[in-house]
Amino acid sequence: MYDGLPVVTLVATIFLFLTISRYHELTALKAAGVSLYRVSLPILGLAILTSIGAGLFQELLVPTLNERGEELDRVKIRGQLPRHLQLQTRIWLRSSDSRFFRVELLDPITQDMHGVTILEIDKNFRLLNRLDGRDRPLDARRVGVPGRGLPRDWPVGRILTVPFLRTALELPETIQDFTEVQKPVSAMSFVRAPRVHPTAPGERPPGEEVPVELYGKLAFPLAHLVMVLVAIPSRCSPRAAGRLAGIGIAIGILAGYLVVHYSALAFARADLLPPLLAAWTANIVFVGLGVSLLLRART
Repeated sequence: MYDGLPVVTLVATIFLFLTISRYHELTALKAAGVSLYRVSLPILGLAILTSIGAGLFQELLVPTLNERGEELDRVKIRGQLPRHLQLQTRIWLRSSDSRFFRVELLDPITQDMHGVTILEIDKNFRLLNRLDGRDRPLDARRVGVPGRGLPRDWPVGRILTVPFLRTALELPETIQDFTEVQKPVSAMSFVRAPRVHPTAPGERPPGEEVPVELYGKLAFPLAHLVMVLVAIPSRCSPRAAGRLAGIGIAIGILAGYLVVHYSALAFARADLLPPLLAAWTANIVFVGLGVSLLLRART
């Protein structure tokens, strides 16, 4: 319902102005000295209120509803384990500015980790040392690395490799740091989203945000106002056609908006557009189009 609300706003606006144009109510208003801009003010005001309400709904309810819905589908319908109890693979954890962990396999039930790699970097992001451990049971008080492995130090100009059968490191990380499941962006509010780090297989190491989705959360509620701005001048002519044409215009506007929006996101993911600009491109383009058409319409 939330994702489809801009479509409802668009169709409702088109049908409203289609109706008052067909029965010459808009002509009567203009003859009485009421301009198209004045007629449009209540609709634009309602669109602004809808955008504000959609933004609040997105921040307060959508994350919780998405999270509960995903858990219900996973556990009750598919019969799988909850996400926090499932095996996790290829985990990245950035525990500080200078330390990264990478884990090939984590079993939250048995609390075993396999294929542990610890990377230490300096302030210039140059690798200082690397420790590779085969497997490691978690410890509630500290992170140890028992099992065979190789610590490697990178002093200037050479690499030192020292094999070991068992070792333990005093580190501040706890079990929760490794077993905590990062929520998807859809299950987070805009305030929480900046702390999202990609941890899925094949993605970049943690420490990087998800900017396109983040800015999209801020831009999406304004799509309701954008749809109204474009819909008003498209249906305010007294020669406006019937409902079928109105549906066709609604589909055309929506298709154009989606094409521009997803094309901009694709450019952003290819590093051809800044993420902020990509998330707002469709809104900017269609606000300009709507204002231009509204200014050129007979008032």
